[in-house]
Amino acid sequence: MSGIKKALVVGLCPAAAFSLLLLGVPRPPQQGAFREYLESNDRFGTKFFKDLHAAAPDKNTVFSPLGIYSFFTCLRELAGWDEELDRAFGWRPGQELGSAHRQLMARFTTLPPLLPERERSEAALKRYRELEAKGGDNPWKNFEMFYRFEERKTIAKREELRLDNSIRYHGPLTPRAFQLEALRRAKEDFGLELAEVSDDEEWREIISGFPGGAALLDEGQGGRIFFLTSTLHLGTKWEFGLFLHVESKQRDFYPKPGSPVTVRMVTSELTDYPYARTDDYEAVVLPAMKADFVVVMPEPGRSLGALEERFADSPDLLASRLERRCGDVELPEFKFKTDYSARPILEGLGVRTVFKDLGRIVLIPDSRFIDVRQAVSIVVDADGIQADSETASIALLGGMRGGERPFHMKVNRPFLFQIRDNMTGALLFMGAVVDPSRHDLN
Repeated sequence: MSGIKKALVVGLCPAAAFSLLLLGVPRPPQQGAFREYLESNDRFGTKFFKDLHAAAPDKNTVFSPLGIYSFFTCLRELAGWDEELDRAFGWRPGQELGSAHRQLMARFTTLPPLLPERERSEAALKRYRELEAKGGDNPWKNFEMFYRFEERKTIAKREELRLDNSIRYHGPLTPRAFQLEALRRAKEDFGLELAEVSDDEEWREIISGFPGGAALLDEGQGGRIFFLTSTLHLGTKWEFGLFLHVESKQRDFYPKPGSPVTVRMVTSELTDYPYARTDDYEAVVLPAMKADFVVVMPEPGRSLGALEERFADSPDLLASRLERRCGDVELPEFKFKTDYSARPILEGLGVRTVFKDLGRIVLIPDSRFIDVRQAVSIVVDADGIQADSETASIALLGGMRGGERPFHMKVNRPFLFQIRDNMTGALLFMGAVVDPSRHDLN
């Protein structure tokens, strides 16, 4: 346990001491390989986010470090080793990533299976017919659209922390392009599953969703394409009804000094939180059942960009600053999504060869990744946090290339946020809210 946490735990009641051990950032495990794994994710995530947000500093931004990091650790497992990836992600030569990832996966939840699809479809059809019977405006053109929406809603409401890795393909070529032993290791260490999309139309729809995908289909390359995907889902409620006892109210938020927008704000209960305030920023850790929501707001006159630079230089910037203090937090409710190409940033960090030749990863010569994209959506409100990311690379096989006065933190200016697993400290999501009135989730 770090010195600061030892000092804080002394004198607390057992319940408070236990809560403190579960809060704050980060909480690296004692085992060296696992700690190295999480620290590498932190270093990569903070550097990547700095470059990502710099491209559009006036926009809300969110990405999943673990989604991309898991994606590339899986690639390294398939390759056996890779000097370029080791340099880019800060891995030691020969560092064992598989066992560390297995330890992390033990933290992720496996929920009971959903009802069979036929039963879900029948229940949705009944609700759809009831909606039609009411008359009036029906926002759904047909039952299929309604059912897809119901399915997404059903999955989003499941309280869980889930990480899935898969290779999606169409036709017999892709499974033969990988070494069987490498696939076995990747499945054991990263849960990597081979998932065939057998329906031609569904496959065309998936490929067409990627920029440039339709052109590849027109060239007759559909059977040579595969996707390596990493999907991360977090659904969690706030601990102890953190925001449920206070009514949300319309308040001013200042994307720029002197230019307020009106947003819905919720105020937390008055209690103890890990909290820090310096000349440069104010920070607080809000506990949820499955994650910590870390808010870091620059002091007036300081920029988000400068704060992002500091995190890129010192991912554990907050670790020695947080102290448990009594106070409350006014937080804006927000929801938005981002969809971006990770390739330019990855190439800037030194990941280049996989976009030219997958080498030892794929047996067929001249195979390559075309792009790596990530789509992320996040909703933070009085109920809790819902965050989803899907990282996917489209690839082409062969031939193509206390005791103090309570603080009151009013989050009414652009701020950074991190979402960390509250058991391991793993950085799951990182983002910036510049204007929470921009609710462009749909």
